[in-house]
Amino acid sequence: MSIHKNSIQQSTSHWNKYWVGSRDSASFSEDGVNHPYLQNFWRNYFPAVINSNGKTKVLDVASGNGAVLDAAQLGKAHENISITCIDSSKQALISLKTRFPHVNILETDVRTIPFNENSFDIVTSQFGIEYAGVEYVSNIANLVKPEGQLALIIHHAKGSIFSECSDNTKAIKHLQDSNFLPLAIKMFEAGFFALASQNSEAAKHALAEFMPVFKSLELIMDQFGINVAGKTIQTLYNTVAKIQQNINNYAETEVIGWLQEMSAEIPSYLGRMEAMVHAAISTETFTNLCESLESQNFSLTEAQEINSDESAIPLAWVLVAKKIK
Repeated sequence: MSIHKNSIQQSTSHWNKYWVGSRDSASFSEDGVNHPYLQNFWRNYFPAVINSNGKTKVLDVASGNGAVLDAAQLGKAHENISITCIDSSKQALISLKTRFPHVNILETDVRTIPFNENSFDIVTSQFGIEYAGVEYVSNIANLVKPEGQLALIIHHAKGSIFSECSDNTKAIKHLQDSNFLPLAIKMFEAGFFALASQNSEAAKHALAEFMPVFKSLELIMDQFGINVAGKTIQTLYNTVAKIQQNINNYAETEVIGWLQEMSAEIPSYLGRMEAMVHAAISTETFTNLCESLESQNFSLTEAQEINSDESAIPLAWVLVAKKIK
């Protein structure tokens, strides 16, 4: 097994854990996927390219939970559109099919897409194809019919989402290095034991061991801000302090269960953040990608950075290309 293949499988595992429900129970953010500027792009893009004289066949690559469909307001079946969504994460597709029952789904990755060349009028991907590597754009470009279009939004290596994911990665690594969660579990186990046995010596020792680690979260928030990692650091800091100060009001199973759940989620969250940082592409790589598509008989309709009015920092790359007959 190649290192690259192994990294794809590890990334899929992290996203599977995300889609199976961890995002509903933690405070982790979705890191730009639903940014209004991205939503506006798709909302404006689809009406202009849907074929009113026949059914437009759309393939959305690395669909996740359906961000492209959601942004383009394609939540209901449309007589002029046939939509197929592919993703390497089974859990993502289960969630997507629940939200968009009219859509066809297929569990696969871009290395082994089982469609013939020239099968789709439109092929799209938002923050997806680059996870496998931009070299695989040619794979999905081959699926576009003559006169059809390829429309991509890709992570930018100097963009605001990249910067956010990079900070999230660093903050979570600091959290892991601090041993915060294991020591918090140890402290609360000792605290609940002290309540039951009236013997507080072990609890005092565990609290003394934990306090420097607890304070270390303040340094993480000072460096990266209180919103880093979807406010996960702040949530841990505030919630652990609240429970510790009012331990009589809490059940041990709920407190320890919550901390163990966070311990299980954090490695997957870190894996996703690292994957996002690794997937982001530079200006040079984007330029090479555009040149490669032109060599595949595509004409570039749009190839540039997306910027929001709020900041001069780019949000992402956008690439729209039309296949020449």
